[in-house]
Amino acid sequence: DLSDDLSEDGDGDIEFMVDHPFVEEGRGEYLCIYFTNPRYERSIRLMRDKEQEVIETEEATLVIKYPVRNEKHVKLKPRNGKAFTRVELARKIVQEYQKMYWEEEESTKLPVETSAERHGGILANRAETDGRWGIWGHDLEDLQLTCISYSSEDKTINLGVDSLGALFTI
Repeated sequence: DLSDDLSEDGDGDIEFMVDHPFVEEGRGEYLCIYFTNPRYERSIRLMRDKEQEVIETEEATLVIKYPVRNEKHVKLKPRNGKAFTRVELARKIVQEYQKMYWEEEESTKLPVETSAERHGGILANRAETDGRWGIWGHDLEDLQLTCISYSSEDKTINLGVDSLGALFTI
């Protein structure tokens, strides 16, 4: 069965619920997949309904808009050729983000550093780089995938990506 999150036309939001590693202590769940280890592997391992098919399509375009100046569009195909599972989408999205950050480091002429290091002050968020994607504001370990939004009309996957917020040096 396809995800209950999608409407009859196949559109809607799909969330990534993860059991807290200490759920037996009453800490419950959280809504995100982390982009770097060890938290990435843990969130994949503890993801709920990971093998549930959530998007029925032979191909979709992943659109990455945050935190980049230049959008990244990637064609994705499900393993089975018919539908993406929740865990398959999470893995593909994280892989594309990891690749994007690597490509940025390889193509930028500016150093990867904090705003405080580049401009002074106390803001410890990532300063913008001038590589292929123009990444700004956050390092990969700051990001969390919370949900995706799928449009069956144009077969696009847009992301709900959150960050740990503004970071300050003291």
